[in-house]
Amino acid sequence: MAEMSHFADLSDDEAENSETDQGDIFATTTFRNTTELDWEGRPPYAMTKLERLRKFPKQMTFPTSYRSNSPKEDLCLEFVEHFRGQYVQLFPERPPLMLSPLNECGIKKFVCTFARPTELSYGELYDYDTCAKYVANYITYQPLEDPEKLPSVVVSPTTTLAWQAGDCFDISLLLLSLLLGSGYNAYCVIGYASKEVVLNDQSRRKCPDVVPNEADSEKAGKAEKPPSTKYVLRKRPELQSTFQKTLEEKRRQEREEDNKQDEAEDMDANQEAAPDPAYRKPLHCWILVQPGKREVQGNIFIEPSTGDAIPVKQASQYLEVESLFNNVNYWINMQDGLPVTEMSFDLKDSSNWEYIFLSDTYVDPEDVEGQERKASENVTSECGEMGDQILDLPSSWVQRLELSRQQFENRYPGLQKVIQYKDATLELFSAYSEKDLKIKRLHLMEYGEEVEVHTFFAFRTDKLRRRSEYAATTGRPWKVSHEWFDEGRRREQSALEALREYIVEEGRCAEMRFYCKARLDGLARRLELFHEGAVGGGEGGPAPMPRKVIEYFEGREDRLVYRSATYNPPEASVTITVSGSTPTRSATASEEKPNPRKMTEKFDRNPEVPADQDVAKRTFYQPGTPEGQIRLIYHYADGKITRPSRMYSKGNPVMVEQVDPFAKNPKSSALAEEMRALFLKEKDCLAAIRESEREAREILAQRDREEADVGHITVVYDTLRNKPKEDEQAEARRKQEELLRSQKKKDYLAPYLEQVLRVHTRGAMVAQGAASVRPQQLTKDEAQKVKEICLRDLKDRLIQRAHIMQNRLDEEREKLARKQSNFQKNQEQLDGVKEQEEYTTFCENAMWRIHILEKRLERHQEQSLHKYAALEQKLRRDPRLSTLA
Repeated sequence: MAEMSHFADLSDDEAENSETDQGDIFATTTFRNTTELDWEGRPPYAMTKLERLRKFPKQMTFPTSYRSNSPKEDLCLEFVEHFRGQYVQLFPERPPLMLSPLNECGIKKFVCTFARPTELSYGELYDYDTCAKYVANYITYQPLEDPEKLPSVVVSPTTTLAWQAGDCFDISLLLLSLLLGSGYNAYCVIGYASKEVVLNDQSRRKCPDVVPNEADSEKAGKAEKPPSTKYVLRKRPELQSTFQKTLEEKRRQEREEDNKQDEAEDMDANQEAAPDPAYRKPLHCWILVQPGKREVQGNIFIEPSTGDAIPVKQASQYLEVESLFNNVNYWINMQDGLPVTEMSFDLKDSSNWEYIFLSDTYVDPEDVEGQERKASENVTSECGEMGDQILDLPSSWVQRLELSRQQFENRYPGLQKVIQYKDATLELFSAYSEKDLKIKRLHLMEYGEEVEVHTFFAFRTDKLRRRSEYAATTGRPWKVSHEWFDEGRRREQSALEALREYIVEEGRCAEMRFYCKARLDGLARRLELFHEGAVGGGEGGPAPMPRKVIEYFEGREDRLVYRSATYNPPEASVTITVSGSTPTRSATASEEKPNPRKMTEKFDRNPEVPADQDVAKRTFYQPGTPEGQIRLIYHYADGKITRPSRMYSKGNPVMVEQVDPFAKNPKSSALAEEMRALFLKEKDCLAAIRESEREAREILAQRDREEADVGHITVVYDTLRNKPKEDEQAEARRKQEELLRSQKKKDYLAPYLEQVLRVHTRGAMVAQGAASVRPQQLTKDEAQKVKEICLRDLKDRLIQRAHIMQNRLDEEREKLARKQSNFQKNQEQLDGVKEQEEYTTFCENAMWRIHILEKRLERHQEQSLHKYAALEQKLRRDPRLSTLA
């Protein structure tokens, strides 16, 4: 019993020393607890394993199987200890085996029974690669207390999930349980690994997280337009700066030298540490996935600390293998001296792998080697170990693994995780955990300086999914900010904005890209080029004055593909700067932009119109001024290298340039008519540019508001957040009841008070509903006027209703009298029985309708007197007409 509870009886000095050695990294860190356990404000993953074993088992309630052994488990432990004794006698120089460690309750358990195959109901945990990544992120990895010794205590997978922390053995057992539950042929491997793997030190490793190239995906979705003719012009050569190429080559050589120097330092460090067995062969545990199930093609190692899947032939970071196990058996490696990459992992080969339990499993009759191996086992086995009397492995004592939806979505201990690589720092965040709803941020470093920051978002109402910021470098001496948005962006006025990307190059340009198919105007890009002297740096301020604004369109019916506006240099300096996480604008000039000095429109070719009449480019010089000019350039005709053009000037004759010498000059009347139409086009173009500027300002203003107050959305299938709380349901019912009561309580005096007060105050007070029409005190004349109007209105309605009833009664009587008169006149001619019956039926129905109408009219006359008296009494008691008393 002393061995079984050794960690519960540790002295305070030993505990303090262990906490000091391994818990320094948690001493000054503030954590957000994502577990149900807490000790003096510290979550389990912020403590060492020894601290957790001393404190948290007292708070937790464990089943009986955790706190005791069944007779079958005791028999299994006895058999395992017998095997250990034989193994030590035969191989005294080999390290000890991990066969029966203590669990978190201090009870000895056979290590194979720690595995509990479980399949969870989350698709991300079904495949081995995504499952390994999730477990590596969800559980905090902590190195072994002593890298030379096997851990004396191994925690069950359920407790590892609850604590969100563990060493390589704890995490490997959890991952093994999930992989076995998903149908994989998986094993836990016990052996030796490099120092970087054991300590989870990735500072010498390049970041495996690749930034997606959005430009390549955009180009892949667009099909290249086939050439219209059989002649294709040669592409212009890509001009490259010789200085830039030399600079890049120099930087590449410097990086290669740095890499060689790092490798040399690593080799020197390994050689220096070679005599020390603590760092030459530190203990480690990882996962092996073998082929045969789930379409796995070859042997794969999975590192529990990072979740990386590595083929065995490439796993040079693993040095040796001592043993491996799963929930079925335990195997000892007998391939002494072979590196891991050259080992055979055929566990059926008894010459390479020694097992503890005999497997009474079925062997394919066509498998000759398997049949011979099984026959050999039957011959060499002792009596009582085969057939029905074989000692089988007891079932797992661990409860089924459970992971709630909230725990699954937490993803990281404390809702975030930071990984430091050689060339980058990766920050991971749980969904909805950050104020700006970011889920990942990648800092790329170069020569110790941060050059790029890529931030990824999810579930934002503004549809922002990524923001990339590029620092100024030698080849690009300006900052760049690039934002990407998902489809479906709308402005606050509910207009479909369809913004796809927003790019800002500080002091140079700002570009907006749109989902053109979602816009009515077909706008695809809007580019603003700034003046070279434009500088600034404050937040906010009016919009900067661009040097040129260019817009590109796609799929328009008028075939417009290009529109630009060129401006004169401003009097004051303005620009867009990249400050913090979002681009901000600064300026000192007036926000009101003057008319552009030049506007240009370009159009695609219209095959239904002759080329010399199809406008390709339309340019407006000095628009809106008496000196303005308009230049038209037409499309090239087939086989032509020149094209016609026209120049219109206000007050000057039209300059027509014809390419075809046989073409007739246009008439003066046609030119004059075209000139008047062009002046209208000029106004339309200027209005379109103003509208584009207004929309751009609205988009930027909305982006500022969205960044100041980030809103989130929830998907339809998110049952965790879409489920209303009880207090929210009660509040909704209360509001609904109040709305119904308010609809029932309508103010009958509201229109009359409004009418009287409008007459007396000449519109000073306008009533806006029942609640707002509450004058403080009416005069006696005003109250009398309101009472008279209200009573007169009721009297008129009652009289009008009585007239309607009387008119319907008179019509029915007149119909009956007319029918009776016709019947008396034609009685001698109507001898048939059918006519007699029709007349009788008509008279009966008519008399019944007359009787009903007479009763309704009589009842209405009686009720009218009561309604009039009731309204008069109500008006007399109304506090707003109290001056009449």
